[in-house]
Formats: sequence, structure tokens, C-alpha cells
Amino acid sequence: MPRLTSSLPKYRKHRASGQAVVTINGRDHYLGPHTTRASHREYDRVIAEYLSSGRSSTFGSTGRALTVVELANEYLKHAKVGAYCWGLVDGKSQTKYPWKTWQLPATSEPTPWHHDIFHTDGQPYRDEETDLVKSLTK
Repeated sequence: MPRLTSSLPKYRKHRASGQAVVTINGRDHYLGPHTTRASHREYDRVIAEYLSSGRSSTFGSTGRALTVVELANEYLKHAKVGAYCWGLVDGKSQTKYPWKTWQLPATSEPTPWHHDIFHTDGQPYRDEETDLVKSLTK
């Protein structure tokens, strides 16, 4: 477990690239060529932003976290491969029901936990998911 400390993240050299780097919250911030005035000024700027954020654990993040589906789709696009989901419309596969319903019959419509993309009437379970599929198929 890491020790809590009030010290600042270290200015150091990334050996492979020769760049100055500072690591904050597990994310590397490259500052320019090591030992240059410009890299020291960039270090000061990054540290000032970090301290002004109150040493926030989200400093340097892009804002909104990716969902697992978005991350998987970004990887598939990067790898230039396709994938498919077997549950497009609620019906034959019954993927909306939890595994326990194989032994105990479901008596009502379940709260979506693992669902198809569309209800049987064609309405999406979640608009964000259909918007994502539309954006990925353009």
C-alpha cells in the first residue's frame, strides 16, 4: 500500500525517449527534452495545475470514463476486426433474464441487467446504446 506523502511528484528522465516526465496518479506527463528550461517550465505548470486541483485523484483524466462496451469497441476499431452480439431483439435467446431463471421461472419482466438492444416492439432498452451502435457503424 502506498504511503501518504506531501512531497511533489518527481521530475525525471524517461530513458527510452530522453524526455522529461512526471507521473501523477499513474499517468505519465511528458514535458519535453530532459534538463531543458522548457521542460522545467512545463513541469512547474503541470505541478501547479495538480496542486490547484487539490491533488485530485482524477487530475489528468479525460473527464468521462469509458464504459466497457465503448472500450471494447475502440479496441476492435483499432485492431480492424469485427464482432457481433447475439441478442439484438428481445425474443428467442431470452438474454434479458438472469441465469437463475433456468431453474426458477421468471414471474415478471426483470430489471434490465443483461439485455438485448431492442424490446420486441422495436423500442431500444437504452437510447445511449443505440446511439453508440449508430456512431460505430458510420
